Order: sequence, then C-alpha cells, then structure tokens
Amino acid sequence: EQHWIGKRLSIADTALDCVDTTLRCGAITRAQDGLRFDKSMLRTVVRQADQNVGVYCKIPAPGVVTIGDALMVA
Repeated sequence: EQHWIGKRLSIADTALDCVDTTLRCGAITRAQDGLRFDKSMLRTVVRQADQNVGVYCKIPAPGVVTIGDALMVA
C-alpha cells in the first residue's frame, strides 16, 4: 500500500485518492483470544514497513462497493 500514495484506487463506481500512510499502533502487541501471543509483531512492522500498515484515502464522491468488486490502482 505504501506505493499507492499519490495514486487513485477505483472500486466499481467509487474512487479513493491515497494521500498518506497509516501508522500502526502498538495494539498488535496485546494478546488476542484464540491467537498465539507474539510481541515481535510490531517490531516486524517497524522493520519491514517503517511502522506503516495501510493508507489514508480521501473519497471525492460517494459510491457503492460490494464484495467481489475489482480494485484498480491508477
């Protein structure tokens, strides 16, 4: 996703303009029911993605997105 900054995502008739990175908080270091505790997860995100996971987008106009719609990056 980090390579999407400055690009537009199109899903069905909806557009999303990627404007900034999303900083991953430390919540992934907390134990979760049914999952093995792994406090190294945040360190991995910091090392591999500069602590960013995902992107923030602006939506220039509302639209409808449904399961199965294709995603295009332009």
